[in-house]
Amino acid sequence: MSTSGLKLRPGFTAQIVTGGVRQFCARGDQPLVFLGLMDCVRALPGPLGIVIVDLGESPREWVGNGLSRVQILEGLLALRDLLGQGAMDVAVFSSEEGVELFLDRSGTLEIRTGGWWEPRARSLLEGRGFRWVSSLAPTWSTAPVPLTPEARERINAVCAFLDMRATIASYGEGGGS
Repeated sequence: MSTSGLKLRPGFTAQIVTGGVRQFCARGDQPLVFLGLMDCVRALPGPLGIVIVDLGESPREWVGNGLSRVQILEGLLALRDLLGQGAMDVAVFSSEEGVELFLDRSGTLEIRTGGWWEPRARSLLEGRGFRWVSSLAPTWSTAPVPLTPEARERINAVCAFLDMRATIASYGEGGGS
């Protein structure tokens, strides 16, 4: 199923998950979800880390730590048309503050936080036009979309720019280095 031509109503849910962590999940059209991710990254206290997962035929995962907000924002901007559309997952985190942001291949933005950042997360989502809903619309197809050679080249360039390292094990095989 495709979202082509359809406009998704931007909405978010919030729930408490394991360990008392608040998890916000937001969905809407890809450009809006991407802007929501960028707003959250701008608000995160640093230093930051990032994980990029390529879900192609040979899944790969790259990890970068101790990065500045500007570096991560530039990297995400370079990949904006690949994010949230079936090709890859991305996570940005602030270990210092215990905040994790995920934009998965189905286009769902997740914010996991505890403590003082909860009102900030809600404010950022509402400021972008997301409204609280009791449940999100069903996700569209989450099957990985093959990346073009140009897209793979761009991902590799962003990973090099961010000085990220590839994990040893393939994604989903229980971790990496």
